[in-house]
Amino acid sequence: MADQITVQSVVAMAIDLEKTGRAFYQALASACDDREISTLWLRLASEEAKHCASFARIAAGLPKPVARPSEEENERLHQIVKNAVLPKPAIVSHVALHGKLEEVLAMAIRMEQDSVSFYEGIARVIAPAHKAAVEQIIREEKQHLRDLRGLAV
Repeated sequence: MADQITVQSVVAMAIDLEKTGRAFYQALASACDDREISTLWLRLASEEAKHCASFARIAAGLPKPVARPSEEENERLHQIVKNAVLPKPAIVSHVALHGKLEEVLAMAIRMEQDSVSFYEGIARVIAPAHKAAVEQIIREEKQHLRDLRGLAV
Protein backbone atom coordinates (compact mmCIF):
# COMPACT_ATOMS: atom_id res chain seq x y z
CA MET A 1 0.00 0.00 0.00
CA ALA A 2 1.32 3.44 -0.91
CA ASP A 3 2.18 5.91 1.80
CA GLN A 4 -0.31 8.67 2.59
CA ILE A 5 0.25 12.00 0.92
CA THR A 6 1.18 14.53 3.58
CA VAL A 7 0.08 18.15 3.68
CA GLN A 8 3.77 19.00 3.80
CA SER A 9 4.46 17.25 0.50
CA VAL A 10 1.44 18.89 -1.13
CA VAL A 11 2.59 22.35 0.01
CA ALA A 12 6.08 21.54 -1.31
CA MET A 13 4.49 20.75 -4.67
CA ALA A 14 2.65 24.07 -4.59
CA ILE A 15 5.98 25.85 -4.04
CA ASP A 16 7.44 24.03 -7.06
CA LEU A 17 4.43 24.96 -9.17
CA GLU A 18 4.72 28.62 -8.28
CA LYS A 19 8.45 28.66 -9.06
CA THR A 20 7.81 27.10 -12.46
CA GLY A 21 4.92 29.48 -13.12
CA ARG A 22 7.16 32.43 -12.32
CA ALA A 23 9.83 31.17 -14.74
CA PHE A 24 7.15 30.66 -17.41
CA TYR A 25 5.85 34.21 -17.13
CA GLN A 26 9.37 35.64 -17.04
CA ALA A 27 10.23 33.77 -20.24
CA LEU A 28 7.08 35.08 -21.89
CA ALA A 29 7.89 38.64 -20.84
CA SER A 30 11.41 38.46 -22.23
CA ALA A 31 10.16 37.12 -25.58
CA CYS A 32 7.25 39.58 -25.91
CA ASP A 33 7.46 42.69 -28.09
CA ASP A 34 4.16 44.16 -26.88
CA ARG A 35 4.86 46.43 -23.88
CA GLU A 36 1.37 46.08 -22.36
CA ILE A 37 1.37 42.29 -22.57
CA SER A 38 4.98 42.08 -21.37
CA THR A 39 3.98 44.16 -18.33
CA LEU A 40 1.18 41.67 -17.60
CA TRP A 41 3.61 38.73 -17.82
CA LEU A 42 6.01 40.48 -15.43
CA ARG A 43 3.19 41.25 -12.98
CA LEU A 44 2.04 37.62 -13.06
CA ALA A 45 5.65 36.45 -12.52
CA SER A 46 5.92 38.76 -9.50
CA GLU A 47 2.64 37.47 -8.07
CA GLU A 48 3.75 33.85 -8.55
CA ALA A 49 6.90 34.70 -6.54
CA LYS A 50 4.69 36.11 -3.76
CA HIS A 51 2.59 32.94 -3.82
CA CYS A 52 5.78 30.88 -3.50
CA ALA A 53 6.75 32.90 -0.42
CA SER A 54 3.25 32.46 1.05
CA PHE A 55 3.41 28.69 0.61
CA ALA A 56 6.93 28.70 2.13
CA ARG A 57 5.54 30.48 5.23
CA ILE A 58 2.72 27.92 5.39
CA ALA A 59 5.27 25.08 5.11
CA ALA A 60 7.35 26.57 7.91
CA GLY A 61 4.29 26.61 10.18
CA LEU A 62 3.26 23.02 9.55
CA PRO A 63 4.11 20.35 12.11
CA LYS A 64 6.53 17.64 11.07
CA PRO A 65 4.59 14.68 9.69
CA VAL A 66 4.47 11.51 11.74
CA ALA A 67 4.66 9.30 8.65
CA ARG A 68 6.47 10.53 5.56
CA PRO A 69 5.83 9.27 2.05
CA SER A 70 8.62 7.22 0.52
CA GLU A 71 11.09 9.09 -1.69
CA GLU A 72 9.74 7.23 -4.72
CA GLU A 73 6.12 8.11 -3.90
CA ASN A 74 7.01 11.73 -3.20
CA GLU A 75 8.82 12.04 -6.55
CA ARG A 76 5.93 10.37 -8.36
CA LEU A 77 3.46 12.83 -6.82
CA HIS A 78 5.67 15.76 -7.83
CA GLN A 79 5.76 14.48 -11.42
CA ILE A 80 2.00 13.93 -11.52
CA VAL A 81 1.35 17.48 -10.38
CA LYS A 82 3.95 19.02 -12.68
CA ASN A 83 2.63 17.09 -15.67
CA ALA A 84 -0.98 17.94 -14.86
CA VAL A 85 -0.46 21.66 -14.28
CA LEU A 86 2.66 22.69 -16.14
CA PRO A 87 3.62 22.04 -19.73
CA LYS A 88 6.98 20.48 -20.45
CA PRO A 89 9.88 23.00 -20.53
CA ALA A 90 10.46 22.39 -24.25
CA ILE A 91 6.83 23.30 -24.97
CA VAL A 92 7.02 26.42 -22.80
CA SER A 93 10.20 27.51 -24.55
CA HIS A 94 8.74 26.87 -27.99
CA VAL A 95 5.51 28.71 -27.23
CA ALA A 96 7.32 31.60 -25.54
CA LEU A 97 9.69 32.06 -28.48
CA HIS A 98 7.53 31.08 -31.44
CA GLY A 99 3.94 30.90 -30.29
CA LYS A 100 1.17 33.18 -31.28
CA LEU A 101 -0.54 35.17 -28.54
CA GLU A 102 -3.57 32.86 -28.73
CA GLU A 103 -1.38 29.80 -28.02
CA VAL A 104 0.41 31.52 -25.15
CA LEU A 105 -2.87 32.66 -23.60
CA ALA A 106 -4.42 29.21 -23.94
CA MET A 107 -1.42 27.64 -22.18
CA ALA A 108 -1.39 30.25 -19.41
CA ILE A 109 -5.15 29.94 -18.85
CA ARG A 110 -4.92 26.15 -18.66
CA MET A 111 -2.06 26.38 -16.15
CA GLU A 112 -3.94 28.87 -13.97
CA GLN A 113 -7.13 26.77 -14.07
CA ASP A 114 -5.20 23.66 -13.04
CA SER A 115 -3.47 25.60 -10.26
CA VAL A 116 -6.80 26.82 -8.88
CA SER A 117 -8.13 23.26 -8.82
CA PHE A 118 -4.99 21.99 -7.07
CA TYR A 119 -5.04 24.79 -4.48
CA GLU A 120 -8.73 24.24 -3.80
CA GLY A 121 -7.75 20.67 -2.92
CA ILE A 122 -5.09 22.00 -0.54
CA ALA A 123 -7.65 24.32 1.07
CA ARG A 124 -9.82 21.30 1.87
CA VAL A 125 -7.06 19.53 3.82
CA ILE A 126 -4.91 22.32 5.28
CA ALA A 127 -5.17 23.26 8.95
CA PRO A 128 -7.53 26.17 9.69
CA ALA A 129 -4.56 28.35 10.70
CA HIS A 130 -3.30 28.27 7.08
CA LYS A 131 -6.58 28.07 5.19
CA ALA A 132 -7.00 31.85 4.80
CA ALA A 133 -3.58 32.16 3.13
CA VAL A 134 -4.39 29.39 0.64
CA GLU A 135 -7.79 30.92 -0.07
CA GLN A 136 -6.11 34.29 -0.74
CA ILE A 137 -3.79 32.62 -3.26
CA ILE A 138 -6.83 31.00 -4.90
CA ARG A 139 -8.50 34.42 -5.23
CA GLU A 140 -5.33 35.84 -6.79
CA GLU A 141 -5.03 32.91 -9.22
CA LYS A 142 -8.66 33.46 -10.23
CA GLN A 143 -7.78 37.13 -10.87
CA HIS A 144 -4.94 35.92 -13.09
CA LEU A 145 -7.54 33.95 -15.04
CA ARG A 146 -9.73 37.04 -15.45
CA ASP A 147 -6.72 39.06 -16.62
CA LEU A 148 -5.70 36.40 -19.12
CA ARG A 149 -9.23 35.91 -20.40
CA GLY A 150 -9.47 39.69 -20.86
CA LEU A 151 -6.56 39.48 -23.30
CA ALA A 152 -8.07 36.46 -25.05
CA VAL A 153 -11.27 38.33 -26.01
